[in-house]
Amino acid sequence: MLLAASPGAASGPPAGPPAAAAGVRLSARDVRVLYYGDVLVDVESADGAPHHVRVRVEAPAGLQAPDPAEVTVPAAGRVAATVRVWRSSAARGSRQPLLVVAEPLDAAAPAASQPIFAEILPDPAWMPRLRRPLGVLALLLMAATAVLELRRGRKARNSFRSE
Repeated sequence: MLLAASPGAASGPPAGPPAAAAGVRLSARDVRVLYYGDVLVDVESADGAPHHVRVRVEAPAGLQAPDPAEVTVPAAGRVAATVRVWRSSAARGSRQPLLVVAEPLDAAAPAASQPIFAEILPDPAWMPRLRRPLGVLALLLMAATAVLELRRGRKARNSFRSE
């Protein structure tokens, strides 16, 4: 059964309530992670009212940010929050995307978010960098030992035959 639209009806999806503006604004900076790194987040009120806010970081696999920070944002001015990000299995030398989310706990205002990046630093230990050169050196020493043993075996056989 086909229904005809009334002449004054607008086509398209029905209009819902207008989108609410975020209660807070945030700004976060990229972070460098060796074993862990602290994401520094500045939060301020967007509507001129004080808020109680939870700041958390959503991280991809290989990074963890298990402990959100809760801060009280004044009606005017900024407040700083710190959320620690831990490296678990993220590849060293890579750059991983993070999403910082500030969600007001005391109002029905939507959360504010900002994407940032985590630069995973290379391993500071010197031993991992020496693995390949030491492996090549070990192979060369084994080859030299094998050559010397073969020569020594030939000399022993030749001296045995000459007697």
